[in-house]
Amino acid sequence: MLNFGEHAVYVWSSYAIALLVLSGLIIWLFAVGKIYSARLNDFQTRALKRKLNNKDKTS
Repeated sequence: MLNFGEHAVYVWSSYAIALLVLSGLIIWLFAVGKIYSARLNDFQTRALKRKLNNKDKTS
């Protein structure tokens, strides 16, 4: 195992904090990605409906 000597507590706590921060960012990105994906699908559906309604009115 790695031997960090007298700085072991500092080094391991830094690794733990970095791991927590990166994990939090990854989880946050997936959550926001799902939200934006759902919003984009909603916008696309509404745009398609609007386009079809405008075609019917002009025909």
